Amino acid sequence: MLYFFIILAILVLVHELGHFLFSVLFKVKVEEFGIGFPPAFFKKKGKLTTYSLNWIPLGGFVKLYGEDGSNQNDPNSFASKQLWQKIIILLAGVFNNLLLGYVILSILLLIGLPLIGNFDDIYTQLNKNAIIKKEEISISYISKESPAIDAGLKLNDKILDYGNSPADLNGVNELSNFEYFVRNNKGREIYLLTESKGKQEMITVMPRTEYGENDGPIGIGLSPAVYYSYPFGHNFIEAFKVIQRTFKMFFATIGNVFSSIFNLKSETHDVAGPVGIAVITANVAKMGMPYLIAFLASFSINLAIVNLLPIPGLDGGRILMLIIEKISRRKFSQKFENYSVGIGLTFLLIIVVFVTIKDILFYFIY
Repeated sequence: MLYFFIILAILVLVHELGHFLFSVLFKVKVEEFGIGFPPAFFKKKGKLTTYSLNWIPLGGFVKLYGEDGSNQNDPNSFASKQLWQKIIILLAGVFNNLLLGYVILSILLLIGLPLIGNFDDIYTQLNKNAIIKKEEISISYISKESPAIDAGLKLNDKILDYGNSPADLNGVNELSNFEYFVRNNKGREIYLLTESKGKQEMITVMPRTEYGENDGPIGIGLSPAVYYSYPFGHNFIEAFKVIQRTFKMFFATIGNVFSSIFNLKSETHDVAGPVGIAVITANVAKMGMPYLIAFLASFSINLAIVNLLPIPGLDGGRILMLIIEKISRRKFSQKFENYSVGIGLTFLLIIVVFVTIKDILFYFIY
């Protein structure tokens, strides 16, 4: 849970800092810079801006002078600025989140980025310039009353090597052949070199000959991963491609995602709410710091994309309303703006409620 709040605080701070910095750049008065949502437990009044820390740690805000359309004749008012300046201020949070994700990915793609999935699928995604740093297998599931339990294997342990004897643990066995090796040694004792919390250990386990349809000879679920990198220069290009693929995947699946959110009986769980993200963050943290940092980058990019959606209450929705006003040459009344933002926030709140229910069902009940 601690890692979840740390990551959320970083992303919110980066996002709101974007709005703040560009507001200052365009000489718009920032009335309050808040992390979390009110009520506040700490406030400090600066020369122009009040800085606050609030009790509800699920977001943040930058309150701009004149963002309600008032004081249009005051040069320090948001309402007095040109359309392009307003759009840049509103896009600044999204830009900062994308920049954070890009910088992290660029660094990881230079020193080694872990990619989780089937080994064959992972290698088909990598181009010829990719440098394979290492392979590893993490244990993501352990069934009850299994050989894995008897051998002392634990969740998130890493399998580094395997063989029929201690002499076989020499680092030449390909981890991609591990499942094949286990199935061909049912009923015979095998040796595993494992790593748990940074400490290596050799253990023995005997794959069983009989097991359930959704189980395996040892009774574990595997999360294969490949650490890969690119030469300096290529890493910046590949980081951009990762963000590009994330955008394409998000908008290609957005229809199915929204339909599954409101179907509580759906077996798919493509969107996580605060509860689900907290659970995922905790699980990722147990896998190691590289995974957690990569998750931070992914979370930041996805947060940027969500904020671009043209829903009132989000940055994308506010930009859409500004553009409509410019095209129609008619200013929306403050009552209409408040009404539309209220509808947008209500819609988002309903989504959060449904997603939270699905999180609880998926992670704690099913």
